[in-house]
Amino acid sequence: MVKRSLGKPLVAALVGLSAVTVGAQNFVGLPLQLGGVDDVGSRGNVTSIHWVTGRPFRMSPTITLGVGGLLRESAGHLTTRAHDLRVRITRYYDRSKYTDFALSDVGDFVGPIPLVDNQVRHFTSDTGFVGQMLNPGDMLLIELYEAIQDGDELDIESFFLGTPSFTFGAHPGAPAVLRDFDIVNEDASNTFTVAPGETRWFKFKLIAPANIFNKLRITTGETRAFGEKNDTQIALFSPDGFLIDSDDDGGPGYTSSLDFGFVPSSVLPAGTYYVAVTGGNTRFDHVFTSESGSQDSGKVSLKFSVTRNQIPEISHEFGDIVRSDTVIKTYAPGQVRWFRFTLPRPIRIQDRLDIHTRYTYAYHNTRVNDTEIALFDSFGNLIRSNEDIVAEGSWRSAMKWNGVNNELPAGTYYVAVGGQDLTFGSPWQVTSHSNGSGPIELTLDYFRSGTNSNNVVSGNLKLTDFSGTIPFSSLSWEIRDIHGVTVDEGLASVSASGSYNFYTGRYGPLFTVWLKCPGGLGKSTYGVNLLTSAVVNVNLINGDIDNDNEIGSGDISILMAYYGTYMGGPNYRAEADLNKDGQVGQADLAIISRNFGISGD
Repeated sequence: MVKRSLGKPLVAALVGLSAVTVGAQNFVGLPLQLGGVDDVGSRGNVTSIHWVTGRPFRMSPTITLGVGGLLRESAGHLTTRAHDLRVRITRYYDRSKYTDFALSDVGDFVGPIPLVDNQVRHFTSDTGFVGQMLNPGDMLLIELYEAIQDGDELDIESFFLGTPSFTFGAHPGAPAVLRDFDIVNEDASNTFTVAPGETRWFKFKLIAPANIFNKLRITTGETRAFGEKNDTQIALFSPDGFLIDSDDDGGPGYTSSLDFGFVPSSVLPAGTYYVAVTGGNTRFDHVFTSESGSQDSGKVSLKFSVTRNQIPEISHEFGDIVRSDTVIKTYAPGQVRWFRFTLPRPIRIQDRLDIHTRYTYAYHNTRVNDTEIALFDSFGNLIRSNEDIVAEGSWRSAMKWNGVNNELPAGTYYVAVGGQDLTFGSPWQVTSHSNGSGPIELTLDYFRSGTNSNNVVSGNLKLTDFSGTIPFSSLSWEIRDIHGVTVDEGLASVSASGSYNFYTGRYGPLFTVWLKCPGGLGKSTYGVNLLTSAVVNVNLINGDIDNDNEIGSGDISILMAYYGTYMGGPNYRAEADLNKDGQVGQADLAIISRNFGISGD
């Protein structure tokens, strides 16, 4: 449809719905536009959407014009009365209830009519929208239209020019309070009477947020003389009347309780708040709404309970974990020590984090070196604990994450360490029944995949009874601790000359590096210092055809099955050609004979 005003065509994009520029929560500013106004619902009318933000409010019976605009009648409609220009406000998704306001009282006119700035306009018609609660997130439809249709549907009667704006809505004041508790930073309570259908209001202030470190419980749990069942309801409101939370039977029996800080997500910011207390069968809503249907009466006790949880005293700060680290601390009987570290990134697949006390040797308890450890998150929640490394037959403790089924997110963590017997709980709850004493060594073994920021183990590999180009491209490796426990492992590429290297996240002295190649027996190099990168050169014994890490009858059986075969011929098997001379024969049998019965490390 082509629309014209003052002889100029209007931009088609101005037709239909457009977003509203929102200043405050009940301020509507229509976009700069030329637009037609016709009968309500006409496709050419200026229409806009308004999202309610900020404080909730009720729809008022008046609006106040801000920056106005000009209304000009179309040719052939110059006798239409200007007060036919109206604005309709309704919910976008429920248009059965609405309120209409006339924007001008000017009579017959010729030429443009200005709308009067700051003029208060009362509604001309209402179907129950006045008094409706409008909450943040509600979507309203604003439409400019003419009340009298004096032409065809698409025959635009008037044109509106300008950037109109208006305000609407009524914010109720805060309720009168029975008591202002002021700053609540310790336990406080009040007992008072509540009549049937009555709501009592209280005010308080938090100067620090209620969170895992500073818990707040608002409860009527100590009520003993209200009706037959002490059935109460409570609600928490912001100073703007926004309903934050409410509870019916969260306390003992039929009493009520609102808890903040007992789980990490239930945080109540610092600020001023209002609490509504009443009997059961009550509906709470925004704008300090409390509609009580309770028939009970009597005395209700309201209590603010504050519980502070201090972060444990830290014995050692590991900081960001980018490589393995260890620390030794001495413990007295019953003592628990706390350690803190930060993971810059989560433990993902092929990463590893092993928190353990494997290197503890002189802690005297009922059982020697009998320790316990536990891991807590930054909110004090217990994540995991360990008493004994059962798989290793050790009284020491260990917890391992490898990113497969138990990924550990990035963040800050706390480790509690002590002698057996410990009891753990949240937040940061540790009780010690240990009589042990002495030094405990806590180690954080960390390996991060896909990085070269860890220590490098490199060297050259040779295979006995063999000369020439290395016939394989990879070798297996393991890093073992002083107890022989594998703490890191993988595959490393091997060059034709026998050189290799790999990265490990292990950090510390006295590690064992174990290497094995195809056809060669595994060999351990002891006492490797991984405080820095290390060089490990090895000579591996040849003859392990079946790769079971020993040279025995199985290897002879394979060799004899392929004896006499040659490269390029039928049934040739390269693994049986131990000296890689291109044939399986007497020389290969001699290698096995010399090394028969030898096992690898």
